[in-house]
Amino acid sequence: MQIVAVTHTPRHVMELRNQLVWFSKTSPAKVTVKYLKAEDGNWDELIRRCSKYINSYIAPHQLIDIDFFEESHPNKKVDGDFLIYCTIVHTAGDEPVCMDEKKSETMPAKFFTTKTFTSNFNGDEIETPYK
Repeated sequence: MQIVAVTHTPRHVMELRNQLVWFSKTSPAKVTVKYLKAEDGNWDELIRRCSKYINSYIAPHQLIDIDFFEESHPNKKVDGDFLIYCTIVHTAGDEPVCMDEKKSETMPAKFFTTKTFTSNFNGDEIETPYK
């Protein structure tokens, strides 16, 4: 099975909490989902954590999908926290090897770079760079 994407419905929609997996039946590779969670609603930090994880543990050919979502929308405090999540779908296995030690001058320091675009109240596109 080859997973193309993993998506989520907002958790507050009829309390269904759907997770949708889009796939084709073509790949024998084992698929793993890594979950990251932030309890402070800080999207910038969650994006940085995701970027660090995929650059340390996931080779480009192993990455299938990345999905960010809120606990509810609009995001409300749950037990004092603003919960947001990231799922990383990959084929690097349940315990991927950290590639940081294996990188050399011939390998890039970062496989993936993130650029995020948001819009202001006028609908103008604004680039927000993440390090």
